[in-house]
Amino acid sequence: MSARSIFAMYFLEPEKRRPPQLFFYRLIGWDEAGETVRFLHQYWQRASRSGLWLRQTLPNPTDNEINRFFAAVGNFAGAPAPQLVNRHVTIWLGQLRPERREALIRALNSALAALRDLSRAQSPAAADSVARNAYIKLMCWISALGAPVLRRAGGANPPKALYEGEITRHELLFLRVLALSGCDVVYVNFNSEQSYTRADPEGRFSQPLYGEKTGPPPTHYSDGAALRQQEARAAVRSDTDKVAGIVETNAWFTGDDFWEAALRENRFRRPGANPRLCNLCILCFGADRREEYRNRLFVFREKLSRSGKGWVLLDRKIPNPTNEEVAEFREAQQVKNRRGLEEAVASRLTVAGGETLALLARRALLALFGRQGEDNPGRFGNYAVKMACWLKRYADLLFADYRLEAQPLLLAYGPLLPAEIDLLWLLKEMGVDILYFSPDKAAKAAFRDHPLLREAKAIELPDSLRWEPFPDKEIRTRVATVAYNASRELDQTLYDGTGLFRPRQFPRAKPVTLKTTYDEIGILWKVEAKFRPNFQVTGETVVVPTIFAKVCGVENGDVEAYWDKVGDMAAENAFVIPRAPFFSRPGSLRLDQARAFLRNGRLDPRAVKTASSYAYSFLPENIQDAILEKIQELLDQNILRNVDESFPRLALAVLLGLERDILRLIQNFDYTKAIPKLVVVDTTEHMFSLEDCIHIAFLNLVGFDIVIFAPPGYRDIEHYIGEEFFETYQAGEYAYYLTAPNLRERKKPGETESLLGRLFGRRKNT
Repeated sequence: MSARSIFAMYFLEPEKRRPPQLFFYRLIGWDEAGETVRFLHQYWQRASRSGLWLRQTLPNPTDNEINRFFAAVGNFAGAPAPQLVNRHVTIWLGQLRPERREALIRALNSALAALRDLSRAQSPAAADSVARNAYIKLMCWISALGAPVLRRAGGANPPKALYEGEITRHELLFLRVLALSGCDVVYVNFNSEQSYTRADPEGRFSQPLYGEKTGPPPTHYSDGAALRQQEARAAVRSDTDKVAGIVETNAWFTGDDFWEAALRENRFRRPGANPRLCNLCILCFGADRREEYRNRLFVFREKLSRSGKGWVLLDRKIPNPTNEEVAEFREAQQVKNRRGLEEAVASRLTVAGGETLALLARRALLALFGRQGEDNPGRFGNYAVKMACWLKRYADLLFADYRLEAQPLLLAYGPLLPAEIDLLWLLKEMGVDILYFSPDKAAKAAFRDHPLLREAKAIELPDSLRWEPFPDKEIRTRVATVAYNASRELDQTLYDGTGLFRPRQFPRAKPVTLKTTYDEIGILWKVEAKFRPNFQVTGETVVVPTIFAKVCGVENGDVEAYWDKVGDMAAENAFVIPRAPFFSRPGSLRLDQARAFLRNGRLDPRAVKTASSYAYSFLPENIQDAILEKIQELLDQNILRNVDESFPRLALAVLLGLERDILRLIQNFDYTKAIPKLVVVDTTEHMFSLEDCIHIAFLNLVGFDIVIFAPPGYRDIEHYIGEEFFETYQAGEYAYYLTAPNLRERKKPGETESLLGRLFGRRKNT
């Protein structure tokens, strides 16, 4: 039998209960829905009015009460026999009706028998003495507390006894006597069952009902005013069921032209479907041609402005709620119970447009709260109030002049935070049309685990553009020829999942360092990225397998062959450093200037690009963005060690002043093809400077192949870059006092230099 059924039967006549009976239940804990507290409030009203309500340990009878009892019934030794109990009840409680006295006598004899059984199990010699003392205590309690209750027993409405808190064995026997004498009894302990179990080890005297939670409930059952407020809050859940199924999202939309569908009146979306609210929810990631994409957005906004449809453009971070907005929910935020807080916030939410829309808003808000796994009450309370304030703010704007013919529309653009995606979902549940656009496909990651992505129609366009502000004017466009369109179709056929790649097809790279043998370095050195092990494409990002190695010693001690091998690896597409330290000073940016580019440890790209000292403005925008992203990645990761708090500023000073040759290698890097190289030769005892290691770590993150040749095998990079980030190879015996030759002009044995070689550093075999 469910707790709800038992609670209901407590207020029925005993004969109408199935089976006919009196109840004695122990309630341990309470439930999140509040049914236990609501039952106890109703039961408490009966108990305090015409029954017995006990909230603290019963005091032992006084000497005067005990003397009065013995003066009335006479002294006796040991536990009384049933005949003596009969005589004592008749004398001591003669005011009870005969049938009530008989019921009480049976109850006392049953309680004493149970007590003797428990006492014999624990201390047989003291069983009679224990039973006698308990009997005297019970008779005094019954006279002082129980008799007024028992006089009302035996009718259609049995009196109610309620005991709350820790309990002793004698107090439990007192409740047992009341239950067997014609009372309904409830024992409640919100914290635990331990004291009850000590008093009734086998749990024979009552039936258990366990709640979901323990500890004091948010509102005590005796606080009628607070409970009425709680019930009013709880009613918000049942009230919102009235609007279930009113909103129909996307089911009516069967075509591809969502631009036209968004402007279509409700009566043409699904004729005869009213009073359903047929809304649209589209998420569009990526872009095609920049001019055409931005013009579509601009033209659509112009059409919205002329449509008479309520709409809002959301194209920047949503401001936090104001103090005035929060004030409406401040009282609700004080509710400590999670479920109660949810209901309190939802019940205070009002929006423009009428009661139906308010119910839709509350229903959506409660559903959103139900998905949140936040355990911290303070953080959840702040989140709940923020979402309610945002929902009211934008719902009031969208539904200010609401007409059923035209569903309002939220036009959202650009990257969104999780809470902002939650707001889109809330408005969608209210029937608002949602159109979201992000020209950068990377924004889709924020939606990955959100139900909005499953419930919306998601569209992915072929390319990805960097984010720009929402267009405020139309751009002149170029018209495509038939040949151009055919070329685009062929391009799609050739490069879509075939393993072939367009030049510079991918905007982002994620390097991974290969763990190879020493011999494999020479084999893989000139192999393009797409042919290397572990190369893969994930969305718009290429995983580029790179080499990051330090080679110690000279193979077979053959110095000439050694320099030939180094020279071969230092061929074209490589930046060669013949000695260390090599980057001893930062570039053109001073450390004090670099401070202005950092906001809470993060790089501010806008501040960098608008600074007068910025030296990369001549590069294409996508290359500038890629460099700044990799700088931020270097600041975020722990590649460099043994650095102090000035490291971020020094890193910016170094990396915003890269040499032109390095910039050209970065610009020419097509992530699926030839990989740029950094070749360092270290023949000295000098350690690499921090500036050296900043360069090396940065180029590793960009995707360069990096090899450091150290003939003497000395430490150089290890002070600032841990050995877990690169591979170290022992190629042969150590060689000292070497000086690196001009590697690019070095001739191998058997080679002569041609005219082109003299001009461009190439060699010709004889």
